[in-house]
Amino acid sequence: MADGLNQKINGHDSISTILSSDNFLNLDTNIQNRIIDTVHTDKEKDGGTMGKFLGTNSSNAAMHIALIICGLLLLIIIIDMFHSYYINSNINMELINLIIPVVTLSLGYIFGKGSQT
Repeated sequence: MADGLNQKINGHDSISTILSSDNFLNLDTNIQNRIIDTVHTDKEKDGGTMGKFLGTNSSNAAMHIALIICGLLLLIIIIDMFHSYYINSNINMELINLIIPVVTLSLGYIFGKGSQT
């Protein structure tokens, strides 16, 4: 039985398939909990650090990229504002006029995408 616990789950096996199988239901509850924890931990490790923050659903990859681009562009604007403040000069409006349309376009994509697959 210990050999069965150490086996990797195949890509086509889902957690619902494993949980509904008769073999799983016949196991001790402690072993069932260990299996569920192991599957959950493996799913968390698949995405890495960004996967923990954004999730591991591959259908949302475009939205995640748009979110990262928005964050980086807004960070550039904030850095430019602090830089302008510390050297007592005007804010670079050309930079803002270039970045804001890209950010609003990305936000429109993120919020307008909906749940269509």
